[in-house]
Amino acid sequence: MLAVVPMIVLAALGIAVGYARTPTYKSNSELAVGQLNVSDPAAVGSVVTATQSLASVYSRMIDATGVRQGIAKQIDPRGVQVYATPIPGSPLIRIQGVGHSAHRAMEAANAGAKSLLKYSKRYGASGTDSSGLYGQYKVASLRVAKLQSALGAIGSLYARDRSDANKRRLNAAQSDLDAARLKRDALRFQYGASRQSAQAAPVLREFTTAGGAVSDRVSYMEILGLLGLIAGGALGAALATYTLKRRVARLTGS
Repeated sequence: MLAVVPMIVLAALGIAVGYARTPTYKSNSELAVGQLNVSDPAAVGSVVTATQSLASVYSRMIDATGVRQGIAKQIDPRGVQVYATPIPGSPLIRIQGVGHSAHRAMEAANAGAKSLLKYSKRYGASGTDSSGLYGQYKVASLRVAKLQSALGAIGSLYARDRSDANKRRLNAAQSDLDAARLKRDALRFQYGASRQSAQAAPVLREFTTAGGAVSDRVSYMEILGLLGLIAGGALGAALATYTLKRRVARLTGS
């Protein structure tokens, strides 16, 4: 009985300390890298591997200044922490918010996810704006049409009057048209390449939002209770051994 009492007392004390401690709450939201839309089934494996690697890259962006500033614009960052880790074997990123209340933890997780999502879009944006290229291409196409019309008019004039001056005008008009066509075709190519690049770029998108939080109170109560139980067992064993030795000593008269 003497050995059991310290175990009960210290285990109860550990549980009480764990309960009295201010708990930490954790909440998770998730982002997904890319969309699995592959026409060739044989390429699925390589695509999945690539997105998993990108998930690792994107998760490290959580510490970027732009991401942290984005979080601070949404919530008060004091007293909360935000982490991002890739989920092994998947193209998912887990955004974890940590705080001293369930509400604060959920706030942090969702703010971290939104900020990382926004930052990744700016980070992955192409240096060339495809909409700007499209506008330039339209202007270049209109110029080609005008120069073609002008060349036709000068050609008709040269057909009536084959003077050297009209010949020079015809050659100049043909040269202007060729240059305009070259510029138009170059812009068409650049626009097509820009569109393909934008479509091929990995997309970071929202997968799940934080809707709850988990407290570490129970786990700490279990850990401290177990430590109390172990310490109580050691203390109880020591007391039992000491008591037994005293009894033996009294019985032997030593």
